[in-house]
Amino acid sequence: MKQTVVGTANAPSLSISFYEGHAILAYYVGTIVTVLSGALSVLQQISDETEVTCLKLSDLEGKIAIGRGQLVQIYAPQHDLNGDSIHRPLWAKQTYIEHNFTVRSVSWSEYDTRLLACGLSITLWDAKNSEEKSAEAREKERLGDEEEIQKPKKQVQIFTLDCPTEVVAAERSPDGKFIATIGDYARVVKVWYQSKTFETFRFVFLLHPRSVQSISWRKGPPYEEDTGNILLTVCRDDKARVWLQSPQSSQIETPQFNVCTVIDLAPGDLVDWMRYHSQIETPQFNVCTVIDLAPGDLVDWMRYHSQIETPQ
Repeated sequence: MKQTVVGTANAPSLSISFYEGHAILAYYVGTIVTVLSGALSVLQQISDETEVTCLKLSDLEGKIAIGRGQLVQIYAPQHDLNGDSIHRPLWAKQTYIEHNFTVRSVSWSEYDTRLLACGLSITLWDAKNSEEKSAEAREKERLGDEEEIQKPKKQVQIFTLDCPTEVVAAERSPDGKFIATIGDYARVVKVWYQSKTFETFRFVFLLHPRSVQSISWRKGPPYEEDTGNILLTVCRDDKARVWLQSPQSSQIETPQFNVCTVIDLAPGDLVDWMRYHSQIETPQFNVCTVIDLAPGDLVDWMRYHSQIETPQ
């Protein structure tokens, strides 16, 4: 299906979500965010004076996080008069979060309401809960101070990490234990994790031959110990790499990620994970890898043995 829409969107500006079983797309051009249905019909356009730097749709709550300079605006889907927020969704500004750096990337957690914002720092917010206003602010609200009434409550900051160089993309793993980040034209992916004592954050490097364009954790049902986290990276050598978390990572201080698949891409191609839909009745299977074989070759899966001491 193809649809001509207003404005030319760069690939990183596009975000896709599946909210309550319905596909929703959003992209930005300049100061305008356009929201589309799965059939590529325009549902809404959101404009402001400040240029958009990033956006992300939430699968869990259907919210849209829009980065504009040092602000992240959060829009929530609203019910229309018939109580139908799916077939006619409209988004209204719910709140905004201020930062002391230009926000280059935002990312929603897949199984909770936490929001990751990054730039010269990496900050994790609880987008559902907010801090109580001070007694002075509450008194101003009671007396009808319009400025105070319209001022949103501050969101709860879970942690913030200062970075030596600017982060342009960050993704939190499904189990919440890792944050993968990349910088502009960087050849390494940093995977951040908390130390065993939870006192500090550390990171491991995933090295690439050329700069990395995009990163994404495998989408799907909640994290399971026997499968581990899987990270997809797309590199400017026209290859995508699938990094598998080592089964021994939970037992050692420093986690390990190893390349398990390399996928050849055409120049300019970007790839991402297919999403898992627990709401659909008919399961779907999609080709994720094609492997060339010599005539007569047979292949099968390697088996994982938890009983043996030396991994194979």
